[in-house]
Amino acid sequence: MTFRGAFPTNAAIDHDF
Repeated sequence: MTFRGAFPTNAAIDHDF
């Protein structure tokens, strides 16, 4: 998981990264 996973908004698209 990237650092984006720390944010609820980006957690949903984290798998794209």
